[in-house]
Amino acid sequence: MAVVVIALVAGLALFVFPQVRTPQQMAAEAAPPPPSLITAVVERRALSAKVVMRATVAPGPAFDLKPSDALATAGMIVTSIPAASATTVASGTVVVEANGEPLIAMNWAFPAYRDIRAGDAGPDVVQLQKTLARLGYATGGTGIFDASTRRGLQQLYSDRGYKAPAGQASSGQGTGQGSASGDRGSSSSAVSIGSNEVYLAARQVLVIPKPSSAVTTIPIKVGERIAAETVLAKLDGQASSVVASTTPERASKVKAGAIGRLTSAGGEQYEVKVTAVASTVAEVSGLGQGVKIDLAFGDSARAAPVSAEGTTSRLEISTGSTAEGLVVPVTAIYSMEDGSSYVVPRSDANKRIAVTVGANIDGSVEIKPGSELKEGDVVVLGTMPSR
Repeated sequence: MAVVVIALVAGLALFVFPQVRTPQQMAAEAAPPPPSLITAVVERRALSAKVVMRATVAPGPAFDLKPSDALATAGMIVTSIPAASATTVASGTVVVEANGEPLIAMNWAFPAYRDIRAGDAGPDVVQLQKTLARLGYATGGTGIFDASTRRGLQQLYSDRGYKAPAGQASSGQGTGQGSASGDRGSSSSAVSIGSNEVYLAARQVLVIPKPSSAVTTIPIKVGERIAAETVLAKLDGQASSVVASTTPERASKVKAGAIGRLTSAGGEQYEVKVTAVASTVAEVSGLGQGVKIDLAFGDSARAAPVSAEGTTSRLEISTGSTAEGLVVPVTAIYSMEDGSSYVVPRSDANKRIAVTVGANIDGSVEIKPGSELKEGDVVVLGTMPSR
């Protein structure tokens, strides 16, 4: 019984009165833990640098849709304006009728310079075939006006209520067959006997600068004679562009031709290309003071909407990149007195792996080929190896 009491008293003493610690023990417990190595894994990737700024999307310059030389020379009279109430003019839109013939908008890189007939080949035929294909008409991509192209052209006209030009034109007379419905009138076409091949008349092609443009106004009037300087329609015309503003230090890193990425407020992304970088600070409309940078959309057919007043978009511009290779943080690189560089593997803090350093971009360093370093190796950061 006495032994049990003694044991209980001893246990209670330990619980109530903690074990007494010496000053040395207390100092050891308060000391920080021993330092551990900070490391990083060797990666294989490309390095790229970029600058970020704010930008706005500006409308493209206005475009006056004028007649081609072939149309101006013909001196035809406006008989109807099918696009009078249109809000947009796109490839395939009949903008105006002249002498009863449809004048059709097409997004070509150059004006129609001849009538395109069966068997013709060349860049204008390629343009016609591309236009027909974009509008959903089956046509060959041969660059030759073949039977498939003829059928596609006939269907294009038919879907718009017209007959395609056919036959051999003579002495500059009308080549169109007018509207499929007689109330639109018809031109006085002179056709050579025995020839009734469908073709595309050069004067019926109105070249527009992009696949679809908003209409500002259509100033032409019914009864007006079409001359060289006649404006058939005013369109928003050329592709919208991007205007950015940034600090002189950031602008100094940007060069014409650099590729960027514009992110709209809705999260849509668009590729853009730098066309010009200003040399001085100035007031940039909608962006305040800064160095102005002008950019164009990489694909004019896919341009961001014009920015609403007071809104901006995020713009990232690439200022340099490397080929794919080994990459480590800059703090993994140590230098010798002779200027050479090395890294320290975690597996052996006394070892030095000689490396040749390449580009240093945003805190990461390119390691040139030739060292024993491999992807996946672990290297030590920010500490000198023991000697």
